[in-house]
Amino acid sequence: MTIDDFNAHQQKFLGQLFDLTGKKSKEYNTTEDRFDHFEQAVGFSLCKEREGIAWEFCVKHLQSVRDLIKHVEDGGDVNGHPTQKMIDEKFGDIIVYMTLMHGMLTDRINKYEERK
Repeated sequence: MTIDDFNAHQQKFLGQLFDLTGKKSKEYNTTEDRFDHFEQAVGFSLCKEREGIAWEFCVKHLQSVRDLIKHVEDGGDVNGHPTQKMIDEKFGDIIVYMTLMHGMLTDRINKYEERK
């Protein structure tokens, strides 16, 4: 894949991911607080902070990607080979959770700075 082809691929994938995230956000969030879903899980989950809950959700997808890569390394057959839909979903979810955790930590930093 050339640099230009990769740049086009990346723009397309991230654009589709951004659109999907907007739709999913409406599905999961019942308030204006983007992190409310994670805050509500504190106490229900074993994690003590919203970032930990987001990390645990992300780990599931990281494990799936690890399995896909292992399958490829082991010379997986055509029937079990990763599909475009499969990798779009797994990597997309990882990117979304990473940006959520980035936002959560940024939010904490901003609130800490405001208290100074």
